[in-house]
Amino acid sequence: MSKVRDSGKAEEAKESASEGEEPAHIKQMREMIKKLQKQLAEQQKRLQEVMSRDMEPTLKAAAVTAAQSAVGATMAAIASATAALLKALTEAGGSSSGSLVSTNA
Repeated sequence: MSKVRDSGKAEEAKESASEGEEPAHIKQMREMIKKLQKQLAEQQKRLQEVMSRDMEPTLKAAAVTAAQSAVGATMAAIASATAALLKALTEAGGSSSGSLVSTNA
């Protein structure tokens, strides 16, 4: 087995071990953040597609504005969920606060 595969399995085991120690509501928040991050990545991709399309300027402006609004709303939801997760981790003793979910999509 390659070192890359071994380290990947070690990371997975480490992650599932640390997740097993967390309260259910914290796990739920982490999952919600992961879903929002995936949603954000899809919305950013759609925004790039709209921006690169050749279309009538006013229609393009409206489509870009709508896509930007969706991205902004999802970013706000991620920020809010991350703040709630941090608060929950702090209240739970913060033992796993070092492993906050990345907010980068």
